[in-house]
Amino acid sequence: NVFGQTNSSATVLQTNAPQIKIEIPSTFAITNALSVKPDEESLKLLREATSSHTSKDVLLLIVGAFLAGFVGFITSFVLHKLEVKQRNKEEQEFKENVLRAIRCELESLSMIYEKGIGSKLKESENLDFFPVRLSLTQEWFTVFNANAVHLGKIEKGVSNRIITTYALNKALIEAFTINNDYLAEMARVGFEIQQRGMQTDLKMRFETVQGWLVVQKAEIKKADEALKTTVKNLFEVLDEQGVS
Repeated sequence: NVFGQTNSSATVLQTNAPQIKIEIPSTFAITNALSVKPDEESLKLLREATSSHTSKDVLLLIVGAFLAGFVGFITSFVLHKLEVKQRNKEEQEFKENVLRAIRCELESLSMIYEKGIGSKLKESENLDFFPVRLSLTQEWFTVFNANAVHLGKIEKGVSNRIITTYALNKALIEAFTINNDYLAEMARVGFEIQQRGMQTDLKMRFETVQGWLVVQKAEIKKADEALKTTVKNLFEVLDEQGVS
């Protein structure tokens, strides 16, 4: 193989094989870089513009962050106030419902009492003792017992009146229960007198039990009057609070 001559436009490779012509440009275009140097006045203006623009951006960022934080705080504060207001409203409604339920129970118990053994107590006004037995077969204070745990959420003056009212209710029932026992004892002694005759010991026992019954009737009337007064005062307080 023999290399041919090289000229300015191309290089030709000559061989016995078919000729392949490769052209290589003799020159390459070269572009010179342009360098510009601003004067001092231009540099000063650029520095001031850059400095002013940067300070403005920082100020805008600070103001934006402050506004975002302020808006977030106000939003959180308003939501918290609304939540507290709603919670207070629900608690107030709950307390009113508890008081209303207790009032309904007391009104029902008063009605049952006045139509039942309360009327018998009035009829025995001229008797030395109360000759009627009180029969209790169920728990009467279901509402109070179920809501006693919530009385701490109610105003102290009202809750104290409620507790006093139910305490007097139980005291009245206890007074009737004791009277029941005395009546049962008098019946037992009377039966023995019928069987054995009026013996001295039986006579003394019968008179003793009668004395107990006289005293117990006074205790029943005292508890009855105290309860009615307390219930009346409680209802007046509940009326003032709009609980009816």
